[in-house]
Amino acid sequence: MATNDGGCCLIVVPRKRPAAVPGLITETSRAIREGTLSRGPEQRLFELALAGRLEQRHVRAVGSGRLALLLVMEALGVRPSATVMLASYNASCVPNVLQAAGYRLHFIDIREDTLHLDVDALPPTPPAGVEALIMTHMEGSPAPMAEVRAYADRHGLTLIEDAAHALGAHIHGEPAGALADGAIFSLGRGKHLNTLGGGLAVVPPTAAERLDRLVDRLNAPPAASLLKSSVMEGLVETGTTPALFGALAMPWMKLARRAGRDPMTALFEDDKSRMAAVPPELKVAFSNLQARFGLLGLESFDMQLARRRSHARRLIEGLADIVPMQRPVDGGTSAWLEVTALVDDRDALQTALLARGIDTQRTWMDACDALDAFSSASGPPCSVARSVGQRALYLPTYAALDDRQIDAVIKAVRAEVAS
Repeated sequence: MATNDGGCCLIVVPRKRPAAVPGLITETSRAIREGTLSRGPEQRLFELALAGRLEQRHVRAVGSGRLALLLVMEALGVRPSATVMLASYNASCVPNVLQAAGYRLHFIDIREDTLHLDVDALPPTPPAGVEALIMTHMEGSPAPMAEVRAYADRHGLTLIEDAAHALGAHIHGEPAGALADGAIFSLGRGKHLNTLGGGLAVVPPTAAERLDRLVDRLNAPPAASLLKSSVMEGLVETGTTPALFGALAMPWMKLARRAGRDPMTALFEDDKSRMAAVPPELKVAFSNLQARFGLLGLESFDMQLARRRSHARRLIEGLADIVPMQRPVDGGTSAWLEVTALVDDRDALQTALLARGIDTQRTWMDACDALDAFSSASGPPCSVARSVGQRALYLPTYAALDDRQIDAVIKAVRAEVAS
């Protein structure tokens, strides 16, 4: 059998494994018995636990990160007719949900080394109508917030952190999510803390009452949808074990690759052809069951995050001499949702790595200024974002990986890039 580590068998590396949900079956069963699937005391306990990690900011958990963003904007008084500046290199769902809510967009280019919004590309004077600036901690690597904070203060802008990827990240000792006027986090299946979906809206105490009014009017998620999510989570956790993934998914994916398709991306990627408001199923309150999962997940969160950081450090050290890698900013301690490599023939490299047992993911991000859905946005063409969007490839850092798998990734990438 072909190998990718010099040993006796092929080491399989799925592109993703969701952060394990502790007590998936037992806690779901308990919530059903107690009648606390949707509402219960753990909801507030979970929010307080997160506030303790975010310098006692006011934290509310809601049905999705997209909903959290709109609630934070409203709680901070950013009116829907305002213009928002944000990086072009972005998950398209972010400008999508803003535009669908009535906000205007002004895109800014990024730096190629850190993948963050390029502070030097910000206009000396913001265009008329700009009221807010969103700074993304890209892939869990914290952005240079002091520079952006100075710009926002100078021009009277509301500054919001998109920390969807960055729970546990710090810069100069301060936590991502507590460095601006407001922040959001995502708690989806692929994120660091997996609560079967959901998001966190974070504001200072001065905006707490306004945020509470908005959150408290949300309907509870239907019990049926929570149970469906629990079942799906169990299937995904099982299906992404290396043994099953290698036996069942990888042969199918190799065939699809030969036809020029990536079924995993097609299955999960957002539709970029149209605007999309927050889907109704995500425009709900955060459930008590999800809060239970979150509280249990926090017990091992720091240990899991340390493993991600170790994996990312080894990948960067092992590959930076042959391929450009995303660089953390000075003073930053990253959470590393993924590590990004910039490669010239991404599709060919993905196909070659898959043949070696290494499944990878092209970036979920887009140069949003180039998408038809945002043709009404302002801002100059973002050439760096467009280049990065064509070259960025995610290398896995999830905590379930072991050292042999990381070594196999490094060895495979080096071999293919050098060939």
